[in-house]
Amino acid sequence: MDDVSEELKYLQKKYRRLYGTPGYYAKGGLFSRKKRQQLLGLYGKSGRNRKKYDFWQDVRDYVRTGLTDLQLFTETSDDKDIDMVLNRETLKQVIRALLFPYSIQEPPKQGAEKVKIAQILIEIGFEYLKKSTIQVTTSSQERMVEDAINLSRQLSALLLPENERAELLRSGRM
Repeated sequence: MDDVSEELKYLQKKYRRLYGTPGYYAKGGLFSRKKRQQLLGLYGKSGRNRKKYDFWQDVRDYVRTGLTDLQLFTETSDDKDIDMVLNRETLKQVIRALLFPYSIQEPPKQGAEKVKIAQILIEIGFEYLKKSTIQVTTSSQERMVEDAINLSRQLSALLLPENERAELLRSGRM
């Protein structure tokens, strides 16, 4: 068997467990059962009157709208409801998949966009922690947080392609 089919088998097993059922049934969500099965390679992505490009365009549109729905959910729901859906365990899986997608063949690749997303997560995380603990932090702790944010910016810049790194340096955002 080739590596692609091994990777698909891994993903099929993983998502069968995450959805909680063998047939990938789950209540709601972005994708229909058939779309999930197509993404996992159980069915073809194109057909008689359908091109592979159309399939991926639909998937991108579903995900884009789903992210907007997620934002709407977080801005209109009670903290209790948000905590029941968006918690450390569920978000950890999503963030890990976003930044470190599974591949049997090779270690994670750091694309420029993934580097920027990782840096944003670090910066927003520190901003949240800093604002949440404003009354108990000392000025030296605040400097340490600022140093950590600056370090994340510098490390991120090192991973960017040369042209983007130069643009970042010129803009003064680093």
